[in-house]
Amino acid sequence: GALTNRDTGSGDEAVHLQIVNSIWGQQGYTFLDSFLDTLAQNYGAGLRLVDFAQSEEARRTINGWVSDQTAGRIAELLPSGAVDGETALVLTNAVAFKAAWLHGFAEESTRDSAFNLLDGGIRLVFFLGYLGLISLWKEIRRVFAYHGAEHKSVFAYEENRPLTLAGVKGFSTHHPRCGTSFLLVVMVVALIVFIGLGKPQDWGDRLIRFLFIPVIGGISYEIIRLSGKKFGTKLAQVLVAPGLWLQKVTTREPDDDQLEVALVALKSALDRDVGVDVEMVSGS
Repeated sequence: GALTNRDTGSGDEAVHLQIVNSIWGQQGYTFLDSFLDTLAQNYGAGLRLVDFAQSEEARRTINGWVSDQTAGRIAELLPSGAVDGETALVLTNAVAFKAAWLHGFAEESTRDSAFNLLDGGIRLVFFLGYLGLISLWKEIRRVFAYHGAEHKSVFAYEENRPLTLAGVKGFSTHHPRCGTSFLLVVMVVALIVFIGLGKPQDWGDRLIRFLFIPVIGGISYEIIRLSGKKFGTKLAQVLVAPGLWLQKVTTREPDDDQLEVALVALKSALDRDVGVDVEMVSGS
């Protein structure tokens, strides 16, 4: 059946329902009787006249009437600027409903984790989407190949292999302690920590979040460090797996020239003979 105004019960069982329908027309206009009859029969409302030339006064009149009909529950149906001198007709249709939940929520059983999970998930989606998009750029794919060359040379150094083309080619471009992996770990750790902190309500809560940034960074660093020390264990494999998957996007198989660049860079950092003239440039 059709909804009707209703105000029943009391206390927690009270149900309040107001349906507010009306048509507001410009003073001085002539409206057909058939139109007015249709409003009354099908819309359950009559026509009320206002002067839209006085737009702000007309807006206040309409809002005041709606507020009165809904016991103040809908006080500002028409926002500022909703009507002006060109307005000729306004239809108002509002429903104010208030009732108790069929199954109430226990306040002590509610948490803000859903907000923080969504908040962290959105950041993660933007981060992964950004990496995916830039990987379509030819120049960036070349940068990613240098990234892969760096990993191969670092692997060779850690395994005490010769820092030569032949010595590094056999290693993977995916390294467990990659900076990309670290960024991913930071985002996941931040999501978990912020769930514990709850939804920020004011500037004080946001300051607390800010102060936790070093904590998040420290935890993430220890996870990356642990994964490097225990790389062969099942726990470490679980910890580093997401980062290694991500490096399928952020690294590429390098060519020999790119490997040579990575080897020269590593030897220079280790203060070893690089076999070529290298000019060290310091930042100004």
